[in-house]
Amino acid sequence: MTYPLKSENRRLERREDILSRILSGDAYGKVVAMESHERGGRYLEGTGALVLDRANRVAYAALSERCSRELCLEWAEALGYNEVVFFDATDEQGNPVYHTNVVMAVGSRGLESQRAQRAGPFSAFRMDSPRRWTGLARRIKSTRRRRPV
Repeated sequence: MTYPLKSENRRLERREDILSRILSGDAYGKVVAMESHERGGRYLEGTGALVLDRANRVAYAALSERCSRELCLEWAEALGYNEVVFFDATDEQGNPVYHTNVVMAVGSRGLESQRAQRAGPFSAFRMDSPRRWTGLARRIKSTRRRRPV
């Protein structure tokens, strides 16, 4: 998977020699290259823009200039994800948070104690403005396997 990146400096990290070496083996049967969207000014900075619940095949995406709704849906179809949950997240000044992983994480064990670890999978997100997060919290609570922290 190669992602369309907003920052030209980050694009330089996408090295053909490394990609060729990785793809020359048998480990990867499918290659999804999305960087062509950079020319159209659409981005999906994958590892930060998407927070993945791999167990339930659900992706979470805080929409921003670095996280295109359309590209998220294309990504989900290509990788077999069941759903993308979109939400808006802003900092204290009202600027969009540019990466979902700044405000949210999903894991397979509890956070703070042995008791919580036994509780199983969790989702955690910043609750700076509880009114703003109500819809997302309801969505996470909609299954027993995900719980807000």
